Amino acid sequence: MTSTTTPTTPPDPGTPTTPPDAGTTGAAPARQIVPPEERYATELAFLAAYDDGPRPPAWRLTPAPPSPS
Repeated sequence: MTSTTTPTTPPDPGTPTTPPDAGTTGAAPARQIVPPEERYATELAFLAAYDDGPRPPAWRLTPAPPSPS
């Protein structure tokens, strides 16, 4: 007996997914939203590559300039 599988496309990162057995095994529920750090990882990496300003300790990017009063 031979089984064939069809390729599937991965879900959109912004779409929550539920594992097939989430309600039966006591597994942790799927996330309702994707954290912004994961959803926009590509854009944040691009900004960090070109950000050469001073950064506070443990920050990956420089803070925004103060808004005009």
